[in-house]
Amino acid sequence: MTDETKKTEDSIHTFDEIVALKDAQQRQKQEHLREWRLRYEALDEETRKALDEKIKIYCDSISVQFGKSRPFHPRSR
Repeated sequence: MTDETKKTEDSIHTFDEIVALKDAQQRQKQEHLREWRLRYEALDEETRKALDEKIKIYCDSISVQFGKSRPFHPRSR
């Protein structure tokens, strides 16, 4: 086996590991979001409104710091 073949195999192995890690993180993120939604829906109306207001204040502070979010438009080449 040549050094080039070894480097190629290592690259493929590393890429496969990264893809598997990303997949696991995406599944974990989806599960956490599902759990958060279930807890949010279980709240009474008054608590939900208070939480919504706190989230709005937090999001507004981020918006002030970084600006309003905008859709991504790739630059033309």
